[in-house]
Amino acid sequence: MDDVDEATAWRELEAAIGEALWRYAETVTGVRRDSSGEVPGGRLTAGRTHLARLSAARRARQVLRATEDAAAATAIEHGASYPMLADAAGTARQTAWKLYRSRVIDP
Repeated sequence: MDDVDEATAWRELEAAIGEALWRYAETVTGVRRDSSGEVPGGRLTAGRTHLARLSAARRARQVLRATEDAAAATAIEHGASYPMLADAAGTARQTAWKLYRSRVIDP
């Protein structure tokens, strides 16, 4: 995959995640955004909607962390080294080792 395709895929992923957070907030609060993307109503309604998005983002981080754990464990099982994991995660080798070493012991 070249850089252009990766950049496009990343923008699409960011947009999909952002939209999913909005859908969650709209479902939980019962407040729908208007055609301009703004939350109708007063500050209380808008604040409640944004708090629901924040809650969804926090929960999404838990899902992403579990996915990261599983991906790292699988990569190590298939022979990936910590330098390879560090490159994939965009971290230093020592950081990758600290992050992923326990995931091998307890899959």
